[in-house]
Amino acid sequence: MILLQHNTYNSNSYRSLYGINHTLKNMQWHIQYIGLFGNLAGPLVGLYFGYIYHNKRDTKLFVSKISKWVWWLVVHVACYGIIIIPGIFSLDINKEHSPFWASMHAATARLVFAAGIGFGLFGLSQRVECYLKRVLEWPPTYVLGRLTYSAYLVHIPVLLFKIGVSRSPTFFNEFLIFLDLGGTLVATYMAALVLTIGIEMPTSQLLKLALVDTTDVSNKKK
Repeated sequence: MILLQHNTYNSNSYRSLYGINHTLKNMQWHIQYIGLFGNLAGPLVGLYFGYIYHNKRDTKLFVSKISKWVWWLVVHVACYGIIIIPGIFSLDINKEHSPFWASMHAATARLVFAAGIGFGLFGLSQRVECYLKRVLEWPPTYVLGRLTYSAYLVHIPVLLFKIGVSRSPTFFNEFLIFLDLGGTLVATYMAALVLTIGIEMPTSQLLKLALVDTTDVSNKKK
């Protein structure tokens, strides 16, 4: 038993090399990234902006240029700033990192990002002209959105599969890291394509048919 435990946590093992074995057994990781408590901010923000859209969909709020510029700044600062600004400090190896600010970032990053996305979608529903509107109205965006969502669902299984088939530590340099990243992206999007064509799109079409039938029946009753 002691030998098995020693081999499991040996620093030379492939699981310890990637850090997955310790991560999956870390209760804080499960609470923060998997559990309901750590992921509650996004759905609550979505419900909040959905409620605002329902009540204000017939009211034009972004009429003046100042309100449109405020919308533009808030959306871009919230969505891009919460990624870029903390990343600059995190990549500074000469700076002593504070556990307090790291925990603050972990607790608020997804909340701020979700609020920026919700505020941005609300502004687009108010017909605010922006490059984001043109991107969302571009026809291939619909297909790319489905494919990207499927890639989001399957990228963790793809990474865990790569780790599972590894049997020894791997030597890395800049070229091999770039090659490994490219291979992971190709494998992820191939799996995402299969998931999109085989499950996601048929399920979505069946759901649309069910909703259309329900709507038609309710309209006929009226």
